[in-house]
Amino acid sequence: MNIMQQWQAKKRQQPHADQPAAQPATSNLMQATQRSQLLDASLQEDLKRLKEIQSKERKVQVKRDHLLPKYEEFVNQLVKDEKKHLIIAWYMVWLFDCDEIDSALSLVEYCELHSVPMPERIKRKASTFAADEVFAWAEKAFENEQSPNPYFNRLFTRIHSNELDVPDELRAKYYKLAGLIEFEREGDIRLAVDHLEKAFELGALVKTVLGKARKQLDKLELEDLTSETDEQDEQE
Repeated sequence: MNIMQQWQAKKRQQPHADQPAAQPATSNLMQATQRSQLLDASLQEDLKRLKEIQSKERKVQVKRDHLLPKYEEFVNQLVKDEKKHLIIAWYMVWLFDCDEIDSALSLVEYCELHSVPMPERIKRKASTFAADEVFAWAEKAFENEQSPNPYFNRLFTRIHSNELDVPDELRAKYYKLAGLIEFEREGDIRLAVDHLEKAFELGALVKTVLGKARKQLDKLELEDLTSETDEQDEQE
């Protein structure tokens, strides 16, 4: 029986009727402290186990099949109680690793709002880490001819409006992918050029595709001008 199973078993034990009830404030504080200590010990135990696994695929499997179910109840309770603990940030990281993007983004908002500490190895705040993870997921989806939305659009909209502050290098990646989506999938050439020009301004390597998009836009504008001229001639 691991540490968390011991805690769960203890919580299920009901006090005898002849036992005096503990003072609520003292009892709650003791339980919270004990829970935090047990979570710390259990987390370190599981992180050590993950570190010993060399296969990335196997690590993801352990996170999905073991760690996410194991800590779900505790993370939900911590969030409900508006507490902050490192396990919440790790749980968010594992959700991203398992492509559970929607649930992960919900925890990102919580981590930002409650200043939940990030794991030491992640040298970024939660929102920047999330933007990196969503971009990696979206880029992979796009390359596999799948839709990168709604998650890519959700983050790109916030970056484009300056609501979400991320490094310029990451902004460039988002603008580049947004431009490629418009150029290759959505068909809005004007918007594609705008996004690709912004990506170029931020240092992204988009010179070739930007040139193609501009040529296509010039052709489209010429066709529009020709159409307008023909209409005017017919009216005369």
